[in-house]
Amino acid sequence: MKTTLEIPDELYRQAKIRAASENRKMKDLVSEGLRLVLESTAKNARGRRMAKAPVIIRRGNEIPALSNDEMARILEQSGERLP
Repeated sequence: MKTTLEIPDELYRQAKIRAASENRKMKDLVSEGLRLVLESTAKNARGRRMAKAPVIIRRGNEIPALSNDEMARILEQSGERLP
């Protein structure tokens, strides 16, 4: 897929130098970097427990009990990011 990214000038310069010194294309360097970040994030998320959400109960309001997995799924579907 083709996309456009805004990268700070200094970071781009460093990446361009690294790619050239390793005889690689910039797109390959960026793809590898994204892959490493996503793999690292996935590993951290698996080993981390979600904190309990703060709940305020008011009279007459019923709050359904949801597991952390159910809450995470609902947040992902709504476009919210997990902490």
